[in-house]
Amino acid sequence: MPSKITTVLTSLRKITKLGLLTFFLFACSSANIIKPDVDSSNNTFNLDPGIAADEAKDYKPTLKGLIILANNGDVDAQNTLGDMYNSGRGAIQDYKQAVVWYTLAANQGHGEAQESLGLLYAIGLGVTQNRVIGHMWANIAASYGRPHIARDLIAKEMTPQQVEQAQQKARKWIEKYGY
Repeated sequence: MPSKITTVLTSLRKITKLGLLTFFLFACSSANIIKPDVDSSNNTFNLDPGIAADEAKDYKPTLKGLIILANNGDVDAQNTLGDMYNSGRGAIQDYKQAVVWYTLAANQGHGEAQESLGLLYAIGLGVTQNRVIGHMWANIAASYGRPHIARDLIAKEMTPQQVEQAQQKARKWIEKYGY
């Protein structure tokens, strides 16, 4: 039976699928890979090229575009790459790569990336399992408005001393970076 943390991570992956399509369209148009048709007379976009690529599971243009944006510091692109590598949708599933991209976005204050990174640390996917670090990231995310569920689930598998240690680390991170 999967742990509660694994169940939450699976649910988060499902939620991010819709976001991937939206970001797919944005990333491809931003990187000039897929150009949506624009009807300036009524300010509408024809998103058919992006939708067709998503339906065909042809993510190579998206991956390429996202990597360009992410390497230029785009925090949303970094988070989306983390999602793609984490879920295996749009890229070969690679938890270590997910951790790399989530870490870049998390260090820039991206709440979803912080939460996802916390769950990966708590479960030990792509990194050595470390619930203290996992709780720290989930706590940082929660302090900036993300749901508390990930943090609270991780805490249930920790001692009070570990929770206190994670909270201290989160406070130090917030004091240092203060997003």
